[in-house]
Amino acid sequence: MVILLTAASLPASALFTLQRIEVEGAKTLTPDAVRAASGLEPGSRSIFTINAQEVTRRLLRHPWIASAQVRARPPHTILIRIRERVPVAAVPAARGYALVDAAGVVLEVRAARPELVLVSERGRPLPWVAPGEEIPSPATRAGLTILPQLPEALRAEVAHLQVTRTQEVFLYTTDGLEIRAGPLRGLRQRMAAAPEILRTVRAQGTPLEYIDLSLPDQAIIKPRPVP
Repeated sequence: MVILLTAASLPASALFTLQRIEVEGAKTLTPDAVRAASGLEPGSRSIFTINAQEVTRRLLRHPWIASAQVRARPPHTILIRIRERVPVAAVPAARGYALVDAAGVVLEVRAARPELVLVSERGRPLPWVAPGEEIPSPATRAGLTILPQLPEALRAEVAHLQVTRTQEVFLYTTDGLEIRAGPLRGLRQRMAAAPEILRTVRAQGTPLEYIDLSLPDQAIIKPRPVP
């Protein structure tokens, strides 16, 4: 017996019913979470009647998904390939901590502090933010651009980065030391010497209140007052 399919009947043919949804690129998300975000269900339709652009738009509504590709793999498979957003910092908010990527997009909000550097606007906690939204604070978004400019050795020690409305930068190390980093302009050059300065002052063993590196080629070291 020979089954003849015309070009017109091929897309809707039961021979190409969706049976399998493969997911590539998921690291934080589970494949099942990606499948759910796609809105596709096995057995529902032919793979040739699926609108890839529509499925892609649904996928991109998920806060963790930065880009997506949807392709048919005959006879029964749809391949979804995604690129996830990468959390680079956490922003203190009214009800927890917002995980954000480098562009300031909120990926999720957690009640407990995550193991990421905190970035915030100095003296102005964020109101509630929802996943998928962009952080509304320009100062906080500026802080996210600062992180890659810090020397790697210094970045590993920073627990909290704060930026004022006038874009003055303050760093707080994991042991509580305040570093007054000064304005955004020229920050990379001023911070280049910060790791060596930290090593030197810590080797001396003197408790410090802060280190001021806001001026080029100058370090002001303030010892902690003795009780």
